[in-house]
Amino acid sequence: MRIVSRVCKQLKDAAYTQSKPQKLTGKLNDARGQFEYTGKAVLTPREELKYRMAVSTNAFTPSTDDALDGRKQWLEKQRQWRYRLRGIKYGKNDDVTAIKDGTISTLSQQNVVGIPVFLPNITFRLMRNYTPPNQEYNPYFATFRIPRSLTKQDIRSYLLAVYGVRSTWIHTDLYQPRLIRGMTMRWKRKGRGDATTGRGFYKRALVGLEEPFYFPDEPAREELENKYAYSEREWMTRRMLMAFQKGWRWRGVKETGQRGSTQRLPNVLKAISMRRAEREQAIAEEAGKIRDARL
Repeated sequence: MRIVSRVCKQLKDAAYTQSKPQKLTGKLNDARGQFEYTGKAVLTPREELKYRMAVSTNAFTPSTDDALDGRKQWLEKQRQWRYRLRGIKYGKNDDVTAIKDGTISTLSQQNVVGIPVFLPNITFRLMRNYTPPNQEYNPYFATFRIPRSLTKQDIRSYLLAVYGVRSTWIHTDLYQPRLIRGMTMRWKRKGRGDATTGRGFYKRALVGLEEPFYFPDEPAREELENKYAYSEREWMTRRMLMAFQKGWRWRGVKETGQRGSTQRLPNVLKAISMRRAEREQAIAEEAGKIRDARL
């Protein structure tokens, strides 16, 4: 067993060392001999090839004659470019580190390509205002259902930034579902859901408006028919409800001994006549018993 384990280990080591594409400390495959470097490697073979191509094409000029320091400078420049500040168009002679550190801060010195835009990930649900009986509708305030974590400052900023709505006053209140006892006889709140579903906990916000807002009128029946085929949709809904609620029906197997006896009109009339004959016979028998008792 020891010999087998030793041989397996040797095979693993051989497979690991011989399966490398290129040795990091060796020379690159250079048929023409234009790249010669025997120093300590600090780059991967692919980075080494890019570095030598940049030096040969004058795309990068190291500031020192030392081969190792030159490669370190090129590697640092590549790292700075990889982690540069996005959204700015750089030139060939721009200092990436100065722009990233904030040394260049004015817009005249920076060619800004894109500005980050943060879109909201919350939902405002617009509700109809509550109007007491025999009173007119007040168009100078709106009702929203919002997440419970929002404050009045958040509501004002959201409406102004997203919709351009200016508010004069904001009133918020929190609604909670009623308490009930569960299966374990513990008190709990009835209803679940987020702030915009109308179930469970939700927060209501009354916002005063500078300009009046009216809900659009209800569309006419002709417009609904032309756009959405309203009557046909109602007919299909009614038909599906009838199909779901119909369920199973008794077919009168007991009277005739045949399944589905009441599906046809002759069978229905036959079953009715049989029940009528049985009823008349029972009445005649009871009348005969009463007559015999009197005699």
